[in-house]
This record gives sequence, C-alpha cells and structure tokens, in this order.
Amino acid sequence: MNSYTSTASPADSSFSARNQSCPLKGQWISFQIVDEFGNGKPYAGLGYTLQDSAEQLYTGVLDEEGYVKIHNCYRGPAILKVDNEYSGQEKPYVRLKKRPSYKLPITELQVRAEKTHFFHKDGFRTEHNPANKNDGNFIQVEVRDLVKNGAHLPPVVDRHYPPKKALLDAVAQLSPGQDASDLYGVGLMPNRHTVLEVRPLRAFRPLLSTANEFSALNLYQLSIMAGLSYSDFGQKPPVRPTHTVEFKFNPSVGNFFGDALANFRQSWRVEKDQSSVTRYYPLYEEVPYSKRFEILPFDPTLYEMNLPEKEEEQEHPANLHFFTDHNKYWLSGKSTQAYITHHDEIILIGIRGTLEKSDWWRDADAV
Repeated sequence: MNSYTSTASPADSSFSARNQSCPLKGQWISFQIVDEFGNGKPYAGLGYTLQDSAEQLYTGVLDEEGYVKIHNCYRGPAILKVDNEYSGQEKPYVRLKKRPSYKLPITELQVRAEKTHFFHKDGFRTEHNPANKNDGNFIQVEVRDLVKNGAHLPPVVDRHYPPKKALLDAVAQLSPGQDASDLYGVGLMPNRHTVLEVRPLRAFRPLLSTANEFSALNLYQLSIMAGLSYSDFGQKPPVRPTHTVEFKFNPSVGNFFGDALANFRQSWRVEKDQSSVTRYYPLYEEVPYSKRFEILPFDPTLYEMNLPEKEEEQEHPANLHFFTDHNKYWLSGKSTQAYITHHDEIILIGIRGTLEKSDWWRDADAV
C-alpha cells in the first residue's frame, strides 16, 4: 500500500490556544475506495483531493488496491472529493461530454462505477463488505456524493452506512468565510482508516430489437410503452422549477425512466388503474448507467436554458420529454399525450392511443 506525505509548509503557530478553532498538524488519514465485493482494483489510479480543516489540499492517486494514506494533515475532519474529469476515449462517454446540448460532466469515478456490479442481484445495498475490517469507519457512498455536479446521476437510495453531513458542517465552521452550502464531498475523520463502498452505476432499460424485420418482442414491449403514455410525467415541481426536480409519483413517465430504471429497479406499473394482479412485466436488460433511456438533467448552474428567469422559455425534463394539451382542451376532453426518451441506439416515442370517444376526434385532427 502506498502512502502520501503532505508538501504543505508546517504551521508553528495557531489562531488561538483552543484546538477547536485552530487545529494542529501531525495527524494522518487513510482511506480505501472499493466496490460492493470489497475490491479496490476498479478504482486503482483514481485521482482524489482531500481538504483538511485548515483548507490545505492534498492531491494524489489511489494505489492498485484503491488505498492511500496521507500524513501530517491538520487536526479535525477533512473532505474527500473524487471529481477528476473523464479523459479517456471511449466513444459513448466522449459523445455525452461533447454533444451540442446538455453536455454531461462525466467524471473518471462515474466511468469506473459503471463498470462495477451489484453484490445483490436486486441491487439492494449490502450490509457488510469484505474490505471493512471493523478497525475504522465504513461508509456507503454514491458517485454523486464525491463529485460537484450530480444532476445527471441517479437519486440516492437508502443505505445502512451513509456519510455524515455533520463533518462537512464542521469543516465549514473551522474555515473562516467558508459557506457549508458550497462544500461537497465526503467527510473523513483523522487518525482513522475509512472504507468507502461505491454503489455501482447500473441501470435497466426495456429490451428492444434494432433489426428491420418484424419483432414479436418489440410488439409486446412497445404496447407496454404505449400504455405508459396515459400516465402523467410526474415531475415535482411540474413547472418553473428553481433548483432541482424529482420523479417520486408512481406510475409516471418520469418515475419510470428517471427514477426506477435509472436506480436499477424493475418497474411494472405503467397506468394508475393497474392492480397488483395486472402486471405486464416488461423485459429488461442491465446496462451501464450512461446507456439507459435518458431523462435529461436539470441544473440551472450548468445549463442556462434551465434558469427560472427564462420563464415560458425555460427548459426542464417535463417540457422536453412530455407533451400534453390537456389544459388547452380540458372543456371538450379532446386532449392527447406523448413522451420521448432515448439512449445511444434508440429514440423511443410513446403516443396515447384511441381509448375514449374523444380520442376519435383527436385521431381526425392528428396534425
């Protein structure tokens, strides 16, 4: 295992005699980043940044086991970030980084996590990790915990050993002028070894054939996807979002693609009137997260078109992926709905079919 010695100049004095407000040097921090099998090799060579309570930065790379030890840092908690931009040449990630609209801030950590797999086949969090020897701390993290921009990443799922936000607040209190809301990363304690288990970035997507010939698989799958078009998009807030959006309502188009499948949950409800007996069971394939059917991110700090100041011209997932004219035709009931999503090979468009008498009027006015 490798260790890293700080190159920061030693501090001979303190701001006061109280250790709480002026930490002293001479402390150490070690950590290992592993997958759910306790293997650190998927994260070997990964770059990191550690900021201690005196705002000193320590940078380096993890060894072949995903481990590092940092010497001579200041007393008090420190913040770990693993936010280096992806610099490889794999085409799917390069395209996402360079596409004309909604370029994604792909990090090396994200790419590594997409190549790991769940310990449990259902994707539920582990309760124990072989790398945790009970001689320090154990934290279950998501990629979004360690990077600055995470709007394009899946929502956080329940975990047994979450990071302690109080450590970030403590660093902010020890750093004059530091706003806790500006901090991101995972807090670590000094003189203690910490194991960080990264949740794999895997997703489900409906299995579809790309062949030109007739496909019974596509007939079955697309009939279910058409049924989903009868549901709302389910975004909260539905219009004029300011900071973030979420898709908690099930069933909804947003929840199906942006929450459930993105978080490795096999969803079966596509209409609100379905009972637990009426399950259609779409057929899914497991894919790296970046190859899922995408719901575009919402982040006004990254994308100018997401700014609330755009008013009617503001873009957000609901008006980019979903069409409804219900408000326009609410009196006559002649409304229709549609949605669109995509991955690197397929654009999927679902349009509400002919179910009620008013739908026949809409068919006659398709334009």
